[in-house]
Amino acid sequence: MAEANRIFDDIAGARPIFTIQTPKGVVRAVELENGMKASVRGFSSQPSRPTIQIEGFGSKTIKIRFA
Repeated sequence: MAEANRIFDDIAGARPIFTIQTPKGVVRAVELENGMKASVRGFSSQPSRPTIQIEGFGSKTIKIRFA
């Protein structure tokens, strides 16, 4: 999770980061300068796999899951 948070913080830069509490755990999210959104969480569809998610325009979503 530490590596996922470090990479997310690099992506976020100096932009404000929002914290969202969900039933599965905490999600940290940011809106990028181009309007896309990025988030990091300590869970995924496969439990306890940290995930960085980048939501593009339309239906484009990139998920990076860590081992």
